[in-house]
Amino acid sequence: METYPTSEQRRRRFTRYFVRRLADYVIVCGFLALVNWQTSPHTWWVAWVAAGWGLHIALLGIRRLTDCD
Repeated sequence: METYPTSEQRRRRFTRYFVRRLADYVIVCGFLALVNWQTSPHTWWVAWVAAGWGLHIALLGIRRLTDCD
């Protein structure tokens, strides 16, 4: 018999997913900022990466906050 996850289990699963994505964002953007600083410090192309990816992370958070069970 298949059991469906409760809302608490779904909330925990999403929280783990969100924290992992946020950690990926911070680590990768930090590394790219270092690469950008070393290679072309007068052109901050890393801002485009951080803005696009940050928008995605923000939309994930908003989706979770406004999700109705």
